[in-house]
Amino acid sequence: ENVFVKKGDMVDRGDRIIELSNYQLTLEKIKIEKEVLSAQEELDTVKIQYMEEEKNLYKKFYILEKMKLQIENSQKEIQFSKANLARKRILFDKGGITQEELRNIEFSLESKEGELKVLKKGYELESYGFRNRDLILAGYSIPNDEEKRRKLLVSLNTRLLKKRIEFARIRLKKEMIELERVDWLLEQMVITAPVGGVVTDVTKFVGEKLNADETVTTILNQN
Repeated sequence: ENVFVKKGDMVDRGDRIIELSNYQLTLEKIKIEKEVLSAQEELDTVKIQYMEEEKNLYKKFYILEKMKLQIENSQKEIQFSKANLARKRILFDKGGITQEELRNIEFSLESKEGELKVLKKGYELESYGFRNRDLILAGYSIPNDEEKRRKLLVSLNTRLLKKRIEFARIRLKKEMIELERVDWLLEQMVITAPVGGVVTDVTKFVGEKLNADETVTTILNQN
């Protein structure tokens, strides 16, 4: 690519003698740089997904609390309806209300009991992965502190994303090592004087092919 000295020049140790070019290495560097960018984007994307998932999981606790309150309210309504039905049956036996009115009250109770079953089933499905037994099955003990329990459950439900982050980091590190390797090889494309002295011969010129271990210059050190 370049020859920086000619016969008779004085050089110091470290002075540039020639600069080589290797298109294969240059192309490899471009390819690896693209892989580095891709690996970095993958890592950033998975990190964002993890943060979003963490937010959604903490929201899930409030959803479960809301569903639990709905179940409790529904159970109270059913208890009230049952007590009301018992009173209405007494009135019916005494002719105080019609059979149709009694049937409507019974139907209302049956409807509320059906709604309660649906709520319980929904709560069971939504709470999967957020139960104490899920922690026990995963090998954890149940913390006494609720906030610690929630953090543990969030950690349990983000294991897959954590693995993806770990793999993305490994991939990025691998590509960075490859980039450092290519950069080091490209740095070797500039040949410097190993000693100071006089250039007594230059055997290669711009445009020529250079094989490994070929002589490019001879430097005479008078010491």
